[in-house]
Amino acid sequence: MLFVPLIKNQFGVVIKKLRFHNATNYYIYALDYFSQKEGIILEYSSVYTPQQNVDAEWKNRHLLEQTRYLLIKNTRN
Repeated sequence: MLFVPLIKNQFGVVIKKLRFHNATNYYIYALDYFSQKEGIILEYSSVYTPQQNVDAEWKNRHLLEQTRYLLIKNTRN
């Protein structure tokens, strides 16, 4: 898993938790094994509870808005 060393190098932090919504397409046994080996806690939200995904939804919306802004700004120049 290349994500963990990337975060350590780029931001100088250690990943302590990863949170996923409880969809079966995100459950990967290799990730489960890797997280146990690295001491990373995996959290899964309850099914059909968007209230638990508020932070993720807000961050995704913010990233999309920033991306749209940059695309529009670059096309006008």
